[in-house]
Order: sequence, then C-alpha cells, then structure tokens
Amino acid sequence: MKSRFTTLQCVREKRPLIHSITNCVTVHFCADVLLAAGASPMMTDDPREAAEATQLADALHLNIGTLNDSSIHAMLVAGNAAKKKHIPIVFDPVGAGATRLRTDAAQEIISHCTPDVVKGNLAEMLFLAGESGIVSRGVDAGKISLTRNAAADVLKKFARDHHCIVIATGKDDFVTDGKRVAIVHNGTPVLEKVTGTGCALGVLCAAMATAGELFSAQLDAVLAMGIAGEIALSKISGDDDCGSFKVKLLDAIGNLTDDVVRSRGKYEFLA
Repeated sequence: MKSRFTTLQCVREKRPLIHSITNCVTVHFCADVLLAAGASPMMTDDPREAAEATQLADALHLNIGTLNDSSIHAMLVAGNAAKKKHIPIVFDPVGAGATRLRTDAAQEIISHCTPDVVKGNLAEMLFLAGESGIVSRGVDAGKISLTRNAAADVLKKFARDHHCIVIATGKDDFVTDGKRVAIVHNGTPVLEKVTGTGCALGVLCAAMATAGELFSAQLDAVLAMGIAGEIALSKISGDDDCGSFKVKLLDAIGNLTDDVVRSRGKYEFLA
C-alpha cells in the first residue's frame, strides 16, 4: 500500500481534472480549493454535456446543495459516465432528510451512481443509513443522541451495504470503509461559520481519491481540511473574522504539505 502521507504530493504531480456538479452557492470556492490543492476544476452542470465532460475527468464530485430537475439529471448522467470510465465518484447528500426532494434525489444518486465515497454531516449520514429519530436540518448537523460507538456501527453498516467509503463530519469526523473506523480530531468550529467548507471538503476528497488507496486518501482529505482550518485560525485576529478566515483557509490549503499532515494529524482508530 502506498504511504498515506504522499497524497498531496501525488495530487500536485498528477494535477487531476475534477468534474464537480455542485451547488451555486459554493461553486467558486470549490474551484479555488481544487486549484489550491493542485487539481484542476471543471464545473459543468448541463445534462447535455455532463457525460462528455465526465469522460475528460479523473474523478467526479456530486453535491445536491442547490438541486433542481436539471442538476439531478446531470448528476445521474455524469455518474453513469463515471462508472463506465471507472473513475472515483464522491457524493455529498446535502440536506438529505430535510425535504422529500433532497431525500429522494440522494437515494436515487446512491442507487444509480453507486458512489465510491459518500460524505455528509453526521445527521445526513445517519438519516440515509436509516437510523430512526434523526432530524436533518440541512447543512447543520443538529444534535445526535447516539454514542460514538453506536454511530460508528451505523456508518460501518452503510459503508458495507453500499460498498463505499463513508465520511461523516461533526465535532469529530468519522471515516469508515465498513471495517476500519477512523475518528479525526483536527479542525475548528470556525469552519462552520464560513459557507462552503463542507462542499470544499467534498472536492478535496474527489481530488485525493485519484491519489492512492481510497480509504487512506479520504482520511488524508479529512485531516487536510481540519489542519488547514487550524492554520487559518492561527493567522486571524479572532473567531469572528470570518472573511479573513476564508482567505487564510485557501492559503493554508495551497501551502499544505504531506509533512504537515503527518506532524499535525490527530486521529484514532476505533477498536
């Protein structure tokens, strides 16, 4: 297995083209994050060219943050093309469980596109996994009553059932392939004060999915975003300097190295 700590170097050497069909609120920031990480963004969302665009790409990122009939169609078309090309698909089911449209779209994309990675906040992921009593509030994770181990068991089962890597973000972040479960402790609450950091993690996951063994690459992506947030926070005056934080976050991603991920990464594997 390739060393876990060469992921960023691999991305920057390969400069993979990432086709991202994402939401209109964060598309510009997602493109900037891809460039900062060393990848190349392509953000085309017209169903008439979705398959052709995906044929050019090294990975596909799908995000239903601002979905509509056209974007859902484009995602399904692109997902089918990505499967035929055998490139990684990362899916972010934003707001699954909050409305019927989002829930139906998320389930259809998971069923039709069989993504390699499904990344959402903990409430979204537990809801999609069928956990009772979960109320999704869109991008806000809300309160979860499950213990850490109980939540991990639900996420592991979802990963096994759908043959994918599951990433569930929150105060701590879960990464599981259905067998292993890593808990990442890096990050800062200020990441939640800036629009688009969750979407940005999604495109970072897609870029890193092209750079080695999938579970390790996804763990690196989650570590990288959390560490970049910590670095950005250290460069601003206070927690409320959200505009400055967003700029510094982009700078931190651009300057991040595998050595920094190795030295600052805080994570554990559940037994």
